[in-house]
Amino acid sequence: MSWLTRLFSRKVSSQSSGAADPDLPPVWAAELLDAVQKASRSQARAIARIEDLESKLEGGFADLRAAISVARPAPGTADPGRLEAVLDALDILDQARRTLSAAGHMQVEQGLAGVAERMDAFLAAEGLARRPAASEPLDGKLFRVVGTIERPDLPNGAPAQVVRAAVSMGERVIREGEVLVNRR
Repeated sequence: MSWLTRLFSRKVSSQSSGAADPDLPPVWAAELLDAVQKASRSQARAIARIEDLESKLEGGFADLRAAISVARPAPGTADPGRLEAVLDALDILDQARRTLSAAGHMQVEQGLAGVAERMDAFLAAEGLARRPAASEPLDGKLFRVVGTIERPDLPNGAPAQVVRAAVSMGERVIREGEVLVNRR
């Protein structure tokens, strides 16, 4: 019998003498064996718990990545419907700038122009191009006529005022613009 086997076996001696049998393990060996077995079981439970927490953490990161990718679409993949309020605000800013410019309030108009430029830069980063001015002849793919106004400085039928800017994403028209044309 090897020393290691003797150390961890629980062999009871039939001898009743007070002298220690050299083939029997010492008394502390049984206690050591119990402690090692308990520690091994605790270690196995701890490893199982750590693996469980790691899998939950990996799943949490996957959920977080998915939520971030949904919350922040890649540039150029903007949902124009989601940006409709921004587009409408820019149309209102354009109207306010025209009114302020006509009234001679150039400093306020310049401040609003700065705000509009920043909003246009945001839209450009999202892949949208805003067309706040209509060309002559009027491009029917981008703009539709919604009314008339009288301006003596423009020829008859020329775009006089953009009411709603056209918006495109690449070659695709996302939002049709609206213009008022000159009638004399």
